[in-house]
Amino acid sequence: MKIQTNLQEQLNFNSGSYINVSLLRNNEFICNHWHNEAEIILPLEGSVRINLNMNPYFLNQHDILFSYPGELHTLEKSSNNLVMVLQFPFSLINNLDDMRPSVPILRSVKLITKDKDPDIHKYILACLQDIRDKHVNEEDFASSAMYANLIRIFVLIAKKYTKFSRLFPKTTVDKGREYIVKFTNVLDYINENFADDISLESIADSAGYSKFHFSRLFKQFTNMSFNDYVNSVRISKAENMLISGSLSITQVASMSGFNSLSSFNRNFKLVKKCTPSEFMSMYDQF
Repeated sequence: MKIQTNLQEQLNFNSGSYINVSLLRNNEFICNHWHNEAEIILPLEGSVRINLNMNPYFLNQHDILFSYPGELHTLEKSSNNLVMVLQFPFSLINNLDDMRPSVPILRSVKLITKDKDPDIHKYILACLQDIRDKHVNEEDFASSAMYANLIRIFVLIAKKYTKFSRLFPKTTVDKGREYIVKFTNVLDYINENFADDISLESIADSAGYSKFHFSRLFKQFTNMSFNDYVNSVRISKAENMLISGSLSITQVASMSGFNSLSSFNRNFKLVKKCTPSEFMSMYDQF
């Protein structure tokens, strides 16, 4: 593992493959880091403690945790366990036309367990175990078979968590699809233009809705208010700027889209439960 001073891990993939599989027996401590790829963590034996985006997770055998690009995570040292770590460019999923509208919802699904998701857990576990077998046995067409399993995993999650009837009740399937495509484009715009002045009124107008109708649909789609979502994106971008150590807090506040330092400090603490200064101090040790 090569981790730079800004906590970014640079991943190298085997020739001809875009999926890395690691099997960690009695895993050592892996310090806080992030990377541009997605990651799936599965204890095949025993358990493991993980800190993801400053939230602790205790994974028992066969619990499945998802970490997405840019998310800070730590693996605590464990004994008597075997942990499978699967890493891959999220573009493998994000670039699928029929999957792309579901990506904002997929990224909110962090943990799949037998108790919480009995309808899909056993199938996802079987896919991951098959990926492990393909990797260990170095089978013919292993990369393609692993990719097929990866797609199936996210299709299972998407079918459960992005049902049109659940997101937009009392609408037709066609209307539900229209909403999902439109609001996916809205989220893409926010993620690409987070540093600009983004107002509810202008975005609602561009989408063709009144401010009130847009707000209601946006909340149904993201389970967050428009302002809360914009702030969460800005804070997420600010995190990576802060840990780089090359910018002052005032510079980060401006570059992440906040019009004042006090607004940045207030919103950062609401999201992260600590001030930007405290956040930087926590990661100085690494």
